[in-house]
Parts: sequence; C-alpha cells; structure tokens
Amino acid sequence: MSGGAGPVADLASHGWTVLPDFLPADAIAALRREAEGWQTDGRFRPGGVGRAAACGVRHEIRGDRIVWLDPEGATPAQERFWPSIERLRLELNRELYLGLQSFEGHYALYPPGARYAAHLDRFESSDERAVSCSLYLNAGWAAGDGGHLRLHLPQSPVDIPPRAGTLALFRSDTVRHEVLPASRPRFSVTGWFRRRPLGRGLLSCLVAALILTGAARTTRAEDRSSAAPETIVLLHGLSRTPRSLRRLQSALESRGYRVLNVDYPTGRTPIDAIAKILDERLAVCRASGARIDFVTHSSGGIALRYYLETRPLPNLGRVVMLAPPNGGSELADVLRRIPLARTIAGPVRTGLGTGPDSLPARLGPAHFELGVIAGNRSLNPLFSWIVPGPDDGMVSVERARVAGMTDFLVVPRTHSFIMRSREVIAETGTFLATGRFDHTESGHAAS
Repeated sequence: MSGGAGPVADLASHGWTVLPDFLPADAIAALRREAEGWQTDGRFRPGGVGRAAACGVRHEIRGDRIVWLDPEGATPAQERFWPSIERLRLELNRELYLGLQSFEGHYALYPPGARYAAHLDRFESSDERAVSCSLYLNAGWAAGDGGHLRLHLPQSPVDIPPRAGTLALFRSDTVRHEVLPASRPRFSVTGWFRRRPLGRGLLSCLVAALILTGAARTTRAEDRSSAAPETIVLLHGLSRTPRSLRRLQSALESRGYRVLNVDYPTGRTPIDAIAKILDERLAVCRASGARIDFVTHSSGGIALRYYLETRPLPNLGRVVMLAPPNGGSELADVLRRIPLARTIAGPVRTGLGTGPDSLPARLGPAHFELGVIAGNRSLNPLFSWIVPGPDDGMVSVERARVAGMTDFLVVPRTHSFIMRSREVIAETGTFLATGRFDHTESGHAAS
C-alpha cells in the first residue's frame, strides 16, 4: 500500500477500499500452498460465532474453517506477509491517526457452497477491532466461481471477487458484510487491525458525566467500578521469568482481571523453598478472601500442585495449566542418569521424572477446577525421540494429564511458546470464565 493516498482516502471517506496487488504473485502462491498443506494435515477447524464463552459453531450462519496465524512463529511462506501487514498498519496510523497497535489473523477456507451471513466484525462488548481485511489467495478465479465478499453499503451493495493478491479493507464497526457461496474452495488470510480498548481513564470520565447529569444508572456504575477485580496468579516454568507470560498477562488484564505475574527462582531451588516463596508472594491475595485463579506454564503447574497440597487455600478458584509435566517427563529421567547433568540441572528439574519416587508421582489428584492444555508440536527431533507419543518437545500429551482434571485440550503448539498462542490465550480466558474450554478456535472471524 505504499504511496496509497487514494486507497487511504477511500477508507477514510467511504469506509472501505481495495488493493488489487497487495503481495507479489509468488508470495500469494506460497501462502496458498501452505494453507492447502495445513488443510491436508487437518489443522483447520470450524469458525465460531460469538465471543469467548458465547462462541459456538453455527453452520447456518458461518460455514468456513480457520487456523490462526502467529507472527511469533511465522513460517517461510509467511515471511513477506507479516512485514507488509506491519507497513500497512504504520501507514494507516500515519495518514488516518487510527492508533492501530496490532494485527490478528487466520487462514480461512470456504468449501464449495459455504457462506457467511451478513454481520459486523466488531463485538458489541469491545471496540478493539478497527479495520478488517481479507487477502485472497485464489489464482485463476472467474466471475462464475462466486464467493464474492459483499459489502452492504448505504447506497448499494458492493461485491468484491476473491482474486489472488486482492486485499479488501473496511471498517470493522460500520460495514456489514457477507461471504457469498462459491463453486470451488475459497482461501484467504483474514483478520483485523486492533487498537487499545476504551481505557479506564475515559470510563471514569463517562461515569463522572453520568453523575453530573443525574443518570439513573449511576449507582450500578459506581458499584461495578468500586468492586475488587478478580485476581489471577501466573506461575512461569523452569529457567523462565515472568516476562515469558507477559502477553498472557496483558490479555487477561484487558478483560478486567487483576493479574499477579509471580517471579520466583527455579531449577536449583528445592520445591519446599519455592512453596515458601509463593506463600510470601500470595500473602495479600490469601488474606483478602477474594477468589484467586491460577494459570501456570510447564513446571509452574507442579509447583502449584505441591503448594495446594501442603497449604490450604479456601479462596481458590479455577486453574489452567499449560504444558504441565503432570506425569513427569522422560527427559528428566535422562538427566538423572548423568551425574554432571544432574548436578547442573538441580533438584526440581531432575525431580520431574516419570518414576514412582518423582515429584509428580508423589502428588495426588486435582481437587479443584482444572483445565489442562497440552501441545503436540515439537522443534526438537532428539527430545521428541526420547519422549514417546505425541509431544511438545518436552512433555508428552499423555503425561500432561492428571486425575481429577475438569477439561483437557490439545493444540498444535510447542512447549516453549504455547503460552504465546492467541488460541491458547482465548481458551484460557474461556475456562477461567466458564470452567470449560471451547474446543473450537475462539473468535468471531472477519470474512
């Protein structure tokens, strides 16, 4: 969109615009090949309608299948897409002062005959989505193939054919749109440019305005603003820091939670000492009596299980564990057999084995609401050779399970980065709110 004064002006004045050659043909072809490969691998899931706990699959409204993209794990096929999207974001901010901060998107596949009924992309409860976009990946698309994106504009509808390289941009809050049925598979990269949600400062101003005008809802607004927010405690894994959970922390805070991202030593610190440190970090939360939820990554889940078995926590709420070695890990068994590695690794890491004397084996079942998310993608062939069955490069899917858990979900993520996945973050929020995972990729997709 470089030098796109015309398209930018169209977006500003009309609420929509089209860029016919957003990426070169070879870059579009690479994205299409990757999407087709992911379809063959079974990675696409039905798109949902609604948000978080209200999200559900409704084929009569929406018939596409999607798989979310992660810029942190960009593939070679995506190497030109993400920089181009970032340049577009910066240009829109520079020209239109939109305050766009990020982009989220996914591959979308509409099988022949599938459609998406007319809708807006912005949720009523959130103003984060500002500009919607669809980049089409369909070479040789003919008018008779159908599958047009129909924008319902004030004057008359506008139909945009999903030809390869075309990027459609439109306002998420005002432009109702639908996807018409096609006679052949229809692929796209679809998503939204997002900005910060309405801030607390502005909300305070609105509450003050209601008070000054004597609005009847003032009392309820004051009650909500003065209520203590629910607390979520984050516990990182071995050799990690609170920084590894920063993205998850920001997402939960944007939902109104108070988040305590605990810093504690790992590796060579005995589990008893870790529990005492958690006692100190959680003293204020425990004393408040308000509900406390937990989200853990990796061995943070084992530390929490030990903590809960040795210390009562009457105000415990729900717990989500990401990639936990609840049944231990065969990698820890290997470390224990090597004297030097055993010394360097420390007691917690070597204690996470699979034997009957290991720390996980000595812990009992979960007696609380617990959702476990396991990964089944690995970046380390050697570790995956040691760990039997589907695994995330450190922990097998099977050993992530624990007796007494409430729900269990497997996602195509690696051990080290599972907590950065948008899908995982969305599913975590859903479990904390409802006590169950969606088991479908969350979000109400653009077209």
